[in-house]
Amino acid sequence: MSAIRVAIRVSRPDQPGWQTRLAEQLRQLPGVEVFETPESQLPQPVDVFIDPGEGAPAPLTTHYPRLGVWRFVYGPEGRLTEPCSHEHAEGRRGVMVRLVSIAADGTATVLECGVMKSVTHSLGATRARVFDTIWAWPARAMRQVVRNADYGVRGPRVSIQVGASAPPQPAAGRTLRNLAARIAREAIEEHWAVGVIRKPVHHVIDSFDPHAIEWLPAPVNGALADPAGAIERDGTLTILAEAYDFEDRQGRIVALDVRDQRIVSGPREVLRLQVHASYPHLIQHGGEIYCLPEASATGRVQLFRADPFPDRWVPDRILLQSFAGADATLHRHGGRWWMFTGDQRDQDEAKLNVFHADDLFGPWHAHARNPVKCDLRSARSAGPLFEHDGQLYRPAQDGSLAYGGAVAVNRILTLSPEDFAEETVNVLRPAPRGPFPHGLHTLAGVGNITLVDGKRHARSFKKLAWGLKQLVHAHRVHQPAA
Repeated sequence: MSAIRVAIRVSRPDQPGWQTRLAEQLRQLPGVEVFETPESQLPQPVDVFIDPGEGAPAPLTTHYPRLGVWRFVYGPEGRLTEPCSHEHAEGRRGVMVRLVSIAADGTATVLECGVMKSVTHSLGATRARVFDTIWAWPARAMRQVVRNADYGVRGPRVSIQVGASAPPQPAAGRTLRNLAARIAREAIEEHWAVGVIRKPVHHVIDSFDPHAIEWLPAPVNGALADPAGAIERDGTLTILAEAYDFEDRQGRIVALDVRDQRIVSGPREVLRLQVHASYPHLIQHGGEIYCLPEASATGRVQLFRADPFPDRWVPDRILLQSFAGADATLHRHGGRWWMFTGDQRDQDEAKLNVFHADDLFGPWHAHARNPVKCDLRSARSAGPLFEHDGQLYRPAQDGSLAYGGAVAVNRILTLSPEDFAEETVNVLRPAPRGPFPHGLHTLAGVGNITLVDGKRHARSFKKLAWGLKQLVHAHRVHQPAA
């Protein structure tokens, strides 16, 4: 098979660093030949023409590439210009970008798609975050083309907006407005509580009634969230969850016993780390009960063993070293263990990483396509995976409108060490007039019941002071050295 010839348009001599990285990664692919050209016209036939710049597609009157012209388009409307500008103007929490292949007849097929979390008070920071993600997409797509010549041919079609449309407000005004909104959000205290639905978890695939949730009592000066693990014995349901105290701003793992939708014992602290701990994912294996809490500040993924369950936990194994796993979730499927996790150091709300192992205790191997997904609407784990009618489902957080806003139920279509694909089949949202109307972000099935959590907002001057302090600290940390 002859090499795939790729031409990349160089928009200017001092092209951005992300475009340079884009070209360098393509050159490293076996079976791919790359050259750069400043021209919009191709002097010789190529298989693919990649134009990472902005503006209307240049007319290619000769040598139209057989695999099309690859372009980045921005927003749901498919803009070829103004990356992130409209999202910044409207204060959107997410920025959609797609890599498309434009055929000779003008039709565009999606090759890669992602929704990244925006930095609402900074257009420059948002663009930097987006470009730091999409530079790798052409090489990702090209790997698929090398393996499957039909890749992209049958993908979803998208309309492209060729002309530019100016954002409705000057950049300075948008930045000030978004910064004010960001500060206002720091004054919101999130009160989370755990809820119980008397149906098995698979009912959410087709339907979900938030009014059916029976809410357990919420803490007065804190939050109870992340009921990611529970075990039912002798009619008593023992739930592990995160307890968050508004005084010390620290999360720890607690256990509570529930019978007939009433708390009969707890919440009592059962696992406290030196860092913030949450999302106590439970695994039963080899006659033991293990917990995999979210403790990304430690920079690793650490497994704990019950001794005994649920009141004492001892460190067992480090599953991933030097990886700040966010809401790591394990599931055994197809004779192999799988881990689905975010990376706290790299857009943990938007990017999904997958690892696999033959044994629970490892060694764990990174998926060939990590991160396998970049989508603020359905990437970060929201609870244990479950199977129904031979299909595998993965709950994920939908943070496109707000953190912890909703739960996306994803059906996994392909899962192997080399490939991954899933589709969202339902999105679970809170009841707008219910006691916790502002969000849901955990879904866990235990036998014939389903656990969720929900939040309501309250204003707090103490939270505002704490939030502003964190913002100032984050700004200083990210300042370039003199």
